[in-house]
Amino acid sequence: MLAASKHWDHLLVSRVHNFRSGKFDGAYLSGSMWRVKPGQGQAFVDIVKAKVIPALEKELAAGSVIFYSVDSADYHTAAPGLVDVVYAGPDAAAFDKVDAAFEAAFGKDKEIGPALPALTESDSHRDFLDRVTTPVIK
Repeated sequence: MLAASKHWDHLLVSRVHNFRSGKFDGAYLSGSMWRVKPGQGQAFVDIVKAKVIPALEKELAAGSVIFYSVDSADYHTAAPGLVDVVYAGPDAAAFDKVDAAFEAAFGKDKEIGPALPALTESDSHRDFLDRVTTPVIK
């Protein structure tokens, strides 16, 4: 039965990341995946470092984020270029704070809005939200 099922492996390397130590019962993990266009990888990482990471660092310091990372596929079972931007919050209420921080940071930013679609394959974007029951970060 398993031989007939479809699956894919998802092995990632975190190139940019930060966290705070602790045990967090009831945390949530949120992320966005994009397939970056060929030759646009560095431009994509540059805009994420310039625009997204400062907002996540601010929320990490405030306690609304317990970790974040920017990950790229290290083992390809599909076309290369997949990049994930993920973060975890200690509880569901933290996501309202992070969403408000993103809106404040990007709502009036004329660069990031057009940059992401220009650097990525339009049909590749996916978001996900997972519950992580008892993460421990050392």
